[in-house]
Amino acid sequence: MAETAKKMGVNPKEIGIQRMLCAGESLPHATCKMLEDLWGAEVYDHIGGTEPCAWAAMCGERNGLHIMEPFFLVEILDMDTLSKEVGEGELGIAVVTPLGRHSFPLVRFNTKDVVRRGKDGCPCGRTSMIISEVAGRSDDLRKIRGVLFTPVSVEEVLRKEFPVISEYEIIVEKKGIMDEISLRVEPQEEIGANAAVELMKKIAERLKMKTNLRFNIGVAKPGELPRYTLKSKRFKDLREV
Repeated sequence: MAETAKKMGVNPKEIGIQRMLCAGESLPHATCKMLEDLWGAEVYDHIGGTEPCAWAAMCGERNGLHIMEPFFLVEILDMDTLSKEVGEGELGIAVVTPLGRHSFPLVRFNTKDVVRRGKDGCPCGRTSMIISEVAGRSDDLRKIRGVLFTPVSVEEVLRKEFPVISEYEIIVEKKGIMDEISLRVEPQEEIGANAAVELMKKIAERLKMKTNLRFNIGVAKPGELPRYTLKSKRFKDLREV
């Protein structure tokens, strides 16, 4: 967004947008703050899909997503067996049953969305179940060197601690009997060799602390990494090819 606005010679804050509604697999807090700083607008998140439609959304408090309980029965089930509901603060898979739908009924539809169950109740007065975090998709969960990994963890680190990064790409490959995970980052502007080495070192250290994995870090030139019109494909697991 920042790059597009810059090319058009537009200051996003001058457009006068007051609120933004986002949707997708996840909206990390760091990405949310980046959007708010860029556009000068309040960012709201909601979750849904083609099949069950939108089934949870933020209120004005923005402390999480309220499940629309009059219209949907939502279960947040353990990721291993999908047999029991998780407790408050735990991650699980959202299984949704739309209520009152007749033309295209769904019963216990597995959304494959990984969400964290929040604390019920909200200062806004609603008492419905709350999702405190949308952590990603179960499709994107991978076991790398025995560690359960989700690409959202990388985005959270980069957006929060390295604002100089505009784009990134994660690639997992099999080298011999070992899995290797690489991250290419693209700075907003050209940086020198020494600065690139220091940047790679800092990113590798932070990701090791966050994910318990060692990344091979590379720095691309500005504009070198691919751009996508719709959903960005920043994570590629080449072990499955």
